[in-house]
Amino acid sequence: MEVLLLSNSNKLFDYARRLTGEHNAAWDLFQDSCARILTHNGQYIEQGKFLSWAMTVMKHIFLNHEKSTHRRVVRFID
Repeated sequence: MEVLLLSNSNKLFDYARRLTGEHNAAWDLFQDSCARILTHNGQYIEQGKFLSWAMTVMKHIFLNHEKSTHRRVVRFID
């Protein structure tokens, strides 16, 4: 799993940069995604494409963060 992650790290970071639009936020997302990928590697099915699976994991982390950030902003307004 580590070899697959290392060989796709540039593409994953580029994807994180496209999602966030900002280098530091992309780096945080990339690190969170790598940690999740390494801890949940049993969910990866080897017949599938690793990069697609990893990007899906990253997208879900990003969307969850965006949802929680939006909720916090709404709470402050009340």
